Amino acid sequence: MTLTLLFTPAAERDLADAIQWYESARPGLSWDFRLALDATLTRIVNHPEAYAFIAHGLRRALLSRFPYGIFYRRHEAGIQVVGILHTSREPRVWQARSH
Repeated sequence: MTLTLLFTPAAERDLADAIQWYESARPGLSWDFRLALDATLTRIVNHPEAYAFIAHGLRRALLSRFPYGIFYRRHEAGIQVVGILHTSREPRVWQARSH
């Protein structure tokens, strides 16, 4: 059974912001970011329990090459992505989304 990825509106905004930032930093870099993101999302879907709990039922998977983490939880309908955040971001951002 393939799990469905469900993105919260906040996670969708995180993703759009990151893509915009990388594209403005260097044209084409957002493509590399998306590839790293897709690879990590595929690993999450295939092995959702592979990543350690960090708080309140949330798990975090780190992207390769980019300093971002995907914050997610297993949901009855699949995988709920609650954030795609830079690793130096204030932890209160993802902690507020864990409830």
